[in-house]
Amino acid sequence: MPILIGKNDLKIKEQRCQLIMESQKIEQVEPCVVTKHTVEKVPLKDLLKKIGPSIILTGIVLGPGSITTAAMLGSDYGYKMLWLLIPIGFMGIAFMMTTYRISVMTNMPTIAAIRHYYGKWAARIVGITTFLSCMFFTIGNISGTGAGMSLVFGIDWRLGAMIMIVAMLYCYFSNDFLVSDDDNGKKISEFIQAQLQEHLSGLTITITPQPKNNLNQSRRDKNYELSLSGGIAGSSDLDSYFNLYKTGSAYNYGAYDNAEYTTLVEKARTRDANDPNQQFADYKQAEEILLTQDAAQVPLYQSASNYLINPKIKGIAYHLYGDYFNLRGAYIE
Repeated sequence: MPILIGKNDLKIKEQRCQLIMESQKIEQVEPCVVTKHTVEKVPLKDLLKKIGPSIILTGIVLGPGSITTAAMLGSDYGYKMLWLLIPIGFMGIAFMMTTYRISVMTNMPTIAAIRHYYGKWAARIVGITTFLSCMFFTIGNISGTGAGMSLVFGIDWRLGAMIMIVAMLYCYFSNDFLVSDDDNGKKISEFIQAQLQEHLSGLTITITPQPKNNLNQSRRDKNYELSLSGGIAGSSDLDSYFNLYKTGSAYNYGAYDNAEYTTLVEKARTRDANDPNQQFADYKQAEEILLTQDAAQVPLYQSASNYLINPKIKGIAYHLYGDYFNLRGAYIE
């Protein structure tokens, strides 16, 4: 009878085979010998019929790496590792409840709240720890997917894991440049692509032109690495610009998060709103953080228009935003 187990040690396989036969009271006619060819490869079509969609749904929820690792541990150690479920479940629940409560109570992301109340070093330690945990979790999932390829394609699990890791590294270092599909957006993005790839050795940028509606949705979903965008002032109030980059702003497409910047913008629009000089100083300091310290955006150019105006025409009104000029009061001298 075929027996699928994790280790390659033939002696251990023979012992397990013997135990199974004894537990099922199977009369051993021939010596129970397990070789490398004992496990038969099941056709993919038959395999899907047997397991149905359950393994696919489980993989989506828990991750393919978790499924593969759990299956291999269960095969090799049986119930000996079952106790790990208790501390893993406890730590996961505690972590989720803590982060959710911090975000709800402070109205800030967890790392931003830690930096605000406990300082930059505490935020860095938590941030680095969280990053490494997520990185190893992702690598485990990718490696587990590669290991699962050995069951589908019959290749060595190490080769499958290596293929998936190489694919992950390619996706990581190949950056998508999200731009509008109009001619102006394409020309600007191609120039930026050429400059970055020329001066940053090893960097690869893929330009992804999209229609305006799709472009805005991709920005809202944070589904990009780099984006080309523009805008005009909606009013003469500086807050219409600085409010875009506040933590939690609906138009903060880059998910920029700086507690000091947000505090300055809030001061300018509330406490210092009646003091024009102090309000301007707040905005100036916030701009220094946004553009110089953090480089949350990189200004490229400011559009301009050229007009030929007959010197005999007087009374044209010019505006800093909206309609750039108004001919209502214009007249010929």
